[in-house]
Amino acid sequence: MDLALPTYDARLWPPAVAALASPGARAADVVFDMDGTLLAEDLGDELVAFLLEGGHRPPTWLERCGDLEGYRRLTRGWDTPDQFVLCALAIEGLDEAELERQVLACLAARVPLRGPIVALARQMAEVGHRVWILTGSSEGIGRAVARHLGLDPQRVIGLRLAQDPATGRFGSTPLPPIPCGAGKVQAAHQRIGAPVAFTIGDSWTDLPLLAEASLALAVPKLDGRLGPLARQAGIPVLSPVDLGG
Repeated sequence: MDLALPTYDARLWPPAVAALASPGARAADVVFDMDGTLLAEDLGDELVAFLLEGGHRPPTWLERCGDLEGYRRLTRGWDTPDQFVLCALAIEGLDEAELERQVLACLAARVPLRGPIVALARQMAEVGHRVWILTGSSEGIGRAVARHLGLDPQRVIGLRLAQDPATGRFGSTPLPPIPCGAGKVQAAHQRIGAPVAFTIGDSWTDLPLLAEASLALAVPKLDGRLGPLARQAGIPVLSPVDLGG
């Protein structure tokens, strides 16, 4: 499946961000959140319903949630790492190829790209930066998204589920750290190392990582919690209106 990928426009971004995305900038590690940042909706959450409606029946997920309504009650507010684990458990039993097919179908049906942010990520990769996707969703989902945005799937950091070594199918055991809040910082330290040059995110769970980056930008939903928290921390904020919706 081919995704229509957007064109980068430097005029949309603060001068420091546009300078980092310019040819000749010194290569660095830059981190993009996925759900709500590169994508306009929460793909991990949308994929749960998409998989269930398509007949996928993940056993551990069903034991814990019962049904889709039970899942929505348990995860309302997205406040704890356990809720991110419940979301990831929806892919139990799939292998990487099956998961990628489902991710692309769900993207096409339910989850649009946030075009200007995708274009910024691709531009930063084009000028030589090491572009990372750091997500609270399953790492397998993030790899599928990265491949189809033209980004490096080996630079995806997400919630990891143990995989069967013989079949490659995802199991039900989450591997630490859980990338939520401070867990995102821990995951970034393990994979990337030193504080990154730039981070962009849309959720309060991104705030610890935003606060640590040399240059950060918050892109919260209009009704989200991140905006006031970011402003209090001195982190620049762009609204969805600033980025075309």
